[in-house]
Amino acid sequence: MKHYLVKGDGEHRTYVEVLEKSSSGYTLLMKQEKRWGFKETTHQMSTSLFETCLRTGYFIAAESAEIARYA
Repeated sequence: MKHYLVKGDGEHRTYVEVLEKSSSGYTLLMKQEKRWGFKETTHQMSTSLFETCLRTGYFIAAESAEIARYA
């Protein structure tokens, strides 16, 4: 599925991976960089909120090299 980088100004990055798309919205895996590693959480997001995050640039399509860092 598709991977995104969450826009932010902190020193640690947050990545979003779309696990599933359904009629009710999206299931997302969020991976947050921490000093000691990564924290992974799963979230449900409505289609309208997800599309708003894409349209406003809050989610930025991640390049393969960026994804390889945490895979």
